Amino acid sequence: PLEDEATSKLSPWLAHGCLSPRLLYEEIRRYILAYQQKANSSARGTQAYTHSGIGIRNPYNVSHRIVRELLWRDFVRFGSIEAGTSIFKVGGRDKIIRRNQEVRTDPQHLASWRWSSDTGLLQAWIDGRTGFPFIDSCMRELKMTGYCKHISRLCTGWFLISDLGLDWRMGGEWFESILVDYEPTLNWFNWVYGCLEPINPHKPQSQGQQQCREILEAGVVHDPDATYIKRWIPELSSLPTILAREPWRLNPKGIQWASKSTSLRKMPFLRGFQAPPVVQQNAQPFWRRFISFFLPKVTELLGLGLPRRRRRTAHTFRYGVDYPKPVIQPVSLMHAERAEAKVRAARAISKQ
Repeated sequence: PLEDEATSKLSPWLAHGCLSPRLLYEEIRRYILAYQQKANSSARGTQAYTHSGIGIRNPYNVSHRIVRELLWRDFVRFGSIEAGTSIFKVGGRDKIIRRNQEVRTDPQHLASWRWSSDTGLLQAWIDGRTGFPFIDSCMRELKMTGYCKHISRLCTGWFLISDLGLDWRMGGEWFESILVDYEPTLNWFNWVYGCLEPINPHKPQSQGQQQCREILEAGVVHDPDATYIKRWIPELSSLPTILAREPWRLNPKGIQWASKSTSLRKMPFLRGFQAPPVVQQNAQPFWRRFISFFLPKVTELLGLGLPRRRRRTAHTFRYGVDYPKPVIQPVSLMHAERAEAKVRAARAISKQ
């Protein structure tokens, strides 16, 4: 989720040494034990929530997410110690592989790419004026507040590297200058490990064409109603959800559908990234299964039953005038409305 309450806002205090991570961990453990004792006496304590954000307001789930972030913080620091100064190189870290007493170094990732230093594209990315709403909303929030959520850091980095082909170190420098919770290893190692290395080196470099479809899928999963997009890009507030996420669908030249392939590799930490969130429960009652099956279809039918309103709101928005056209050729997701409905249904069930 991309709401303000979805993050703890503790990262600046940790980054600048104002809060001890050990103290935070001990307090979380104490809170989890107290919550478990209370939850054991209720039926809701048997529910299991996925990592995708469903049940995020559940105290037990929130606490575990903070612990995972503390573990990620340690992983990044130890990973930076091993990588050394290679996290500042354009090709990323030098991977040292030890097998059967043999030590060798893997070649740097994407070192042969012709990295662009187009300042115009970089400034559009910084200002949130690329024409890709989910990316632009993340960048505008960063510029206005100094905060950038984890999913936002990943998607904006993938877009900068895979689709714009810009030298990722320029993005890292911007993050360093603007993040309120900046810390060297968390910033630079995250750019290398989370943004650079997932890019498939066997894919040809982008030639003005969107290749990373995950930046659209993330918008569906984490912002199904486009609330976050419309908050930071008020120019799109009058559009229906699907058009607020993909305003290029208003282009009279037609829509170019996204292929099944993507520019990202299957990385361990990206497992399940594309799947819509699902609530898993023990002995789920029949009425819950009934709602989860029919609610997406009903929601989709209701959306299709309002053609007049959709046409009227779409025509009040001037494509390419009120909001810039995409800086590269965009693609559209097929069955996006159906995916949005599934996410809404899963979230509705998790709150019951």
